[in-house]
Amino acid sequence: MLRKKIRYIGAITVLSSGLLFTACTPQERVFVTGGVAGGVAAASVYDYPYYYDQPYYYYNNKYYYGGVYRDGYYIYRGQRLRNGHYYHNGYRYYSGKRYPAQVGTYGYYQNQEQYRNRDRYRERRYEQDRDRDRDRDRRVDAGAVVASVYSYPHYYDQPYYFYNNKYYYGGVYRDGYYIYRGQRLSNGHYYHSGYRYYRGKRYPAQVGTYGYYQNQEQYRNRDRYRSQHDEQRRDRDRR
Repeated sequence: MLRKKIRYIGAITVLSSGLLFTACTPQERVFVTGGVAGGVAAASVYDYPYYYDQPYYYYNNKYYYGGVYRDGYYIYRGQRLRNGHYYHNGYRYYSGKRYPAQVGTYGYYQNQEQYRNRDRYRERRYEQDRDRDRDRDRRVDAGAVVASVYSYPHYYDQPYYFYNNKYYYGGVYRDGYYIYRGQRLSNGHYYHSGYRYYRGKRYPAQVGTYGYYQNQEQYRNRDRYRSQHDEQRRDRDRR
């Protein structure tokens, strides 16, 4: 009688397990069992780094595993995510470029010990940024451009950032962002040495487009440049 009950319970357990996994994809099955198939993390999202030996995507303060990074996008369960940071083999990929990964920045930690001490890394980064700002202030005192914003081009021999029809000077352009007085600005156009930088890519700067002028004469004649570009655009559309 006891053997019959044991066999009966065993049959129910096997049947329940089969029903549980029938509705799951192969990756979901791995996630349910808590394992990693062939050394590859199952598709999953966490609020903290869950694997330290797997590629991942850091997006909106969450850690994505099991997706595919391709052409600047992270493909996760049919979604295409962008503007996050992808990590693989000690490198960070962002906006089509590769950078050495730095512990404590943009969600990167190599082990649990580093993650537990994340506040210490943030403090260290804050001190580095503060020291850099002090160095910049010293350069300003020595005659470099002052951090400032204008509604027109104020300097023609300095790098600047064109954002919301304003000209920003004295900031730092890094990783696709313009750091200005502690703010991170994006989706603007950064100009330096005759080139325009936008969304991680570099283009030759063109006078009269996206706020670029090389001197006061060009800026005074900005309406003429706009008309020229409009005509060029119309001719292009007619072809």
